[in-house]
Amino acid sequence: MLISILSVSAQCYVKINIFTKNGNQQTLPINGIRSLTFSNDKMNIHLKNGTADAIPFVDLTKMTFKVESGVGDTKKLSSLIQIYPNPVENYLNINCQNIQSDTDFRLQILSIDGKIVYNQKMSTNSDINKINVSRWKKGFYFVYIKTDKQVYTQKLIKK
Repeated sequence: MLISILSVSAQCYVKINIFTKNGNQQTLPINGIRSLTFSNDKMNIHLKNGTADAIPFVDLTKMTFKVESGVGDTKKLSSLIQIYPNPVENYLNINCQNIQSDTDFRLQILSIDGKIVYNQKMSTNSDINKINVSRWKKGFYFVYIKTDKQVYTQKLIKK
């Protein structure tokens, strides 16, 4: 009987740490797991490389999940993106030219109530983007940038 299946989006990097009674610890990146299922008496792990493992619940002492933004040693987006001026009155500049992504990425700006006021697919070789915000209502907005490996969010104030 299948109790649960674990899945996760590609936006984050997750490691599963499995601890057993004999003191062993196994760390698995979630992107290497095809399926993780729980039956009546054991946890079944099927890896993408074709191997499988079953750990009886009586041997399992602890299982933890560690979520990290980005993958591996990828630089954090916050160090690669420049958004200015903030607060903004007429034109917002967003410099994304230092982002290294395997695919194009998405730039969205959302109002405080969650409505998308700007939505643009960006190229990996994008230069500085100048966005006219002069007609937007005064208040708080969120800049949201999603690459194939990371998500970046920053608060924006419109004067």
